[in-house]
Amino acid sequence: MAAVGIALGAIALVPPTLNLIEFWTKFIGDVRRFGEDSAKLSLEFAQLSAKYRSLQNILFDEKKFSFLENSLYDNLPETDQVLVLSMLRELPRILYEYYLIEKAYEVEHNHEKVKENLNQMDMTISVVLTPEQMQAIFEGGEEPNVRSKSKILSLHNIWWVARTKKRIKKLLSEYEDWLDRIKATLERTWWPLSFFEKYQNLHSMEKDQDCKSLGVATAAGLRKLLLKDAPLSAIVPPQNLTLEIKPFDGGQRGLAQHPGGTVYVESLIYQPTKEGFLDSTLKHRFQEISSLLNRADDPEFHVLHCRNYAEIQYPQPQFQLIFDLPANSSQKPVSLKSLIDAASLKSSLNSRIRLCYDLARSLSLFHSIGWIHRGLRSENILFFDVAQTESLGHPYICGFEACRLEEDSSTGPWDDLPERNAYRHPDRWGIPKKTFTKYHDIYEIGLWQTVTTIKGVNLEATIENSKEGEAPKAVYEKLLRQAKGRLGHKCGDRFQYIATVCLQGKSGDLGTGGSDHDGFQTDLQERFHEIVVKPLELSAEALSVPTTEHEATP
Repeated sequence: MAAVGIALGAIALVPPTLNLIEFWTKFIGDVRRFGEDSAKLSLEFAQLSAKYRSLQNILFDEKKFSFLENSLYDNLPETDQVLVLSMLRELPRILYEYYLIEKAYEVEHNHEKVKENLNQMDMTISVVLTPEQMQAIFEGGEEPNVRSKSKILSLHNIWWVARTKKRIKKLLSEYEDWLDRIKATLERTWWPLSFFEKYQNLHSMEKDQDCKSLGVATAAGLRKLLLKDAPLSAIVPPQNLTLEIKPFDGGQRGLAQHPGGTVYVESLIYQPTKEGFLDSTLKHRFQEISSLLNRADDPEFHVLHCRNYAEIQYPQPQFQLIFDLPANSSQKPVSLKSLIDAASLKSSLNSRIRLCYDLARSLSLFHSIGWIHRGLRSENILFFDVAQTESLGHPYICGFEACRLEEDSSTGPWDDLPERNAYRHPDRWGIPKKTFTKYHDIYEIGLWQTVTTIKGVNLEATIENSKEGEAPKAVYEKLLRQAKGRLGHKCGDRFQYIATVCLQGKSGDLGTGGSDHDGFQTDLQERFHEIVVKPLELSAEALSVPTTEHEATP
C-alpha cells in the first residue's frame, strides 16, 4: 500500500469512530438505564473519548507542530504507519461489536418476535454507517452480524448474559486498554525520529494541550532534558551554604532547615581531584539529576521535588541534593526497611501489592527516559505521612546520589557491605566488574522483603560458607529457590512469577537477546510493562475493589 493510501485509510476511520463514540455517549448517559451510575460511567467514557480526539489531532492535524511540514502521521516510517492503521481500526471494531451485542441483548430481553428477520440495516438504526465506512473499519472482511450464533456474540457470551452495566464497564476497560496500547506503540515509534532529538520540538510537544490530554507531554518534557542541546534547569546552587543535617536513620541523609522551611537532604561524599575540586563528569551528572528531579512533576514517579543542590567542601567534600517535603509530611520520614524490621506492620495484601505496583511503575518511567537508579533498596523507600504507613500509601523513592544515565560510565560510590550486596545482582557485589544496567535495577525491585528476613537464605552463613567469589551466586540461587517455593503460597502464582522474572533478569522471560544498553524505548521496556507493571496494577485493582454484585443468570 502506498504511503498516501495508508494515510487516507487512517483518516477515513475518524468519522465512523466519532459516530460510534456519539452513540455510546448518549447510551451511557441515559439515566433510565444506569440510574445514579450514569454520571460516573459517562464521565469515564467522556475522558477516554477526549483522549481519542486528542490522539486524532496529534496524528492528523497538519498544523499541530510547526517543526513538521505535514502531519505527524505522514512523518512516520511507512511500516509504522501500517501498524498504527491496524491499531486505529481496533477501536471502531470494539465499539461496533459492543453496539451489536447491546442491540441483540435488548431484542432478546424484550422478546421481540421479529428477531430472526432483522438484518444488518435494522440493527444500525442508531448508528448509521455507510458502506464506505464499514469497508474502512473491516477492510472488506467479514462483518459481524446480529444472530445469536455469530462469532462476535459467541466471543462475548459471558457479557451477553450479564447485565448492561457490567458490559459497559467491560467496554470502558477495553477502550482504556486500547488507548494505553496505541499510546505505547506511538511513543516507541516516534521518539527515535530525528525531529524529536531537538529540545525545542519536544518543548512544543510538552506544552501542547492534546499531548497533555493523551499523556505524552510528561515524557516529552523529561526527554528534552536529556538532549545534547538541552539547557540545564535554572537552579542556581547557593554559595557558602551550610545545612545542619539531622539524620533520622544513620545514613548520609536527613532533615535540615533551609530558607522557606524544613527540607530533606541526601549527601554523596566524593573524592576531589588533585586540585581539590569536584570531577567535571560527576558535577555535570549531579546537575542533570537535580534538573530532572526539579522538573519531574508526574506523581507516578513517586519522587520528591528537588529544590536545589549544593557543593560542600567542609568538613569533607560532598554533593547535596535538597528536596522539598511533601505537603502531608509529618516531618520525620520512615523507611520501608524500618517498618519491616519493626515487625509491627499489619498492612493488607492489597496495600502491599499496590506498593509493588507504585515502585515498578516509577522504575518503568525512570527507565523510559534512559536513567538507572542503582539503589532500589527498602531503606530508600520513604514515607513522610505517618498516617499512610499502615496502608503503605504515598511512597517516595529516594537515594538518587548514585543514579545516572545508563549510557554513562559508572563512577561509584561502591561498597562491599553484605546487607547491601544482598540487594544487588550477583554481577554487582563489591567493586563490580560489569557495568550497571536496567536489568540490575529490575533485580533489586524483585526482592519481595528484606533479605535478612527471608527464611532459608541466612545471608551471613551463606556468605561465610561460600568459596571465594562464589557468595553472590550462592545467595542468588537461594533467593530464587525461595521465590519459586514459597511466594505462590503466600501471595499467589502471579506474584510469584513476577518476583521470579525480576530476579532472573536477562536469563528469564524479560530477556530480549539484545544489548544491555537499550536506549529509551526497547523490547525490555515493553516486556517489563507487560510482565510486571500491568499485572501488578490489575492485581491491586482486583484486590481493592471487591465484587459484590451477582451476575444475572439467563
